[in-house]
Amino acid sequence: MFELLPMAAIDAVAVTSRVLHVGSGVVLLGGLLYVRLVLAPALASGGDAEQVLFAGRRKAWGWAGRISALLLLVSGTYNLLRYIGAVQLPPLYHMLFGMKFLLGLVLMFLAELLAGRSSLAQKMRGAVVPATTFAALVGVAILALGAVLREIRSEAPPKISVVADEPAASDTP
Repeated sequence: MFELLPMAAIDAVAVTSRVLHVGSGVVLLGGLLYVRLVLAPALASGGDAEQVLFAGRRKAWGWAGRISALLLLVSGTYNLLRYIGAVQLPPLYHMLFGMKFLLGLVLMFLAELLAGRSSLAQKMRGAVVPATTFAALVGVAILALGAVLREIRSEAPPKISVVADEPAASDTP
């Protein structure tokens, strides 16, 4: 019923890239959802937003967000290049990938802004509920686009390499 693949058939780099991509997305979106669903309600009781949200750990969230963003960009680029070379992807795939990529940049920006020190970052922490709600919606859109892209990719035919026919024996002088 189930065929076991030999270890040589498993591409360790591709599996590692996939694990890094999904894991980094979980850290980034999960962190934003934790802020929205667990920490932000504590702001209703008053207090300094930075202290309530981070309790002096804003720098740690900043590093977690930056490392996750970097890993998402690197692994996502690898994954895209791997599939572009292997299958015939329709134009719809590229359009949806572009949308996912841009939404990913928005999510990374919001995560970085939440950890930032600028006046804009302080304003965002003051309005953390709408900002993190928007980030959660962006994250759900990214997940939906990823699911659609995976489905399109699984249905795409493999690229066919065209090899020039060798001349027949009667064609040669």
